[in-house]
Amino acid sequence: MSPADVWRASEPARLPDNADIGIAAFEFLRRNPAYNHDFDQIARRKNPDRKEEAFTAQRWGLRFPGRS
Repeated sequence: MSPADVWRASEPARLPDNADIGIAAFEFLRRNPAYNHDFDQIARRKNPDRKEEAFTAQRWGLRFPGRS
């Protein structure tokens, strides 16, 4: 399984007792069909529209402070 497929695994990850809110949010997003649809729409494009990316990030409450 490639690293890209790991976050889409259908079985839930076992959350540790000391899991923080970021881990819980990640689990919510990876199982959300609407988020997966939005992600796929952007990921398929060779030249994604930055405004669309920003809108999607805002819609899902995402932040990318260390963008590469």
